[in-house]
Amino acid sequence: MTDRTIVVIMAHVPKGTEQRLLQYIRNYDIAHGDCHFAITVDRPDLSADQAIEMLKIKPGFDKVEIKPNEQTEAERAGFKNGFVGHDAEGHFVHYCHCGKWGGFGTGYDGKKNIDGKWFCLEHRGEATHGAVQRAGGEEGAAGGPDQRA
Repeated sequence: MTDRTIVVIMAHVPKGTEQRLLQYIRNYDIAHGDCHFAITVDRPDLSADQAIEMLKIKPGFDKVEIKPNEQTEAERAGFKNGFVGHDAEGHFVHYCHCGKWGGFGTGYDGKKNIDGKWFCLEHRGEATHGAVQRAGGEEGAAGGPDQRA
């Protein structure tokens, strides 16, 4: 049995206000020195260095540990790896079985509502047909840049 309670908070805060929230947490940490905080930043648009810079406050946290985000692109977007279909806003989305964006598809026919199977740049060679539909609509041999639809 433990004398501690674990409280998990997920805060969706407007960009630019992150440091104010972190300062509140740090102030609580100073007032209650026996606490431990684990803070995660989920901003795929930021590099690791940018995320670290965003977390800097004064006084700073006693310990900063950087861990890579182990979720795939598909999982971060709320889908399973290999998902092909429409998101909540009606956009056609297509992920490779590895979870990366599927920029190369085979068997796709939008007019007949056939989603096909989609592959990332790394796995595009797994397409079993000779012609690969690139995201964007043009058809050709597997190759070229990995494009988003």
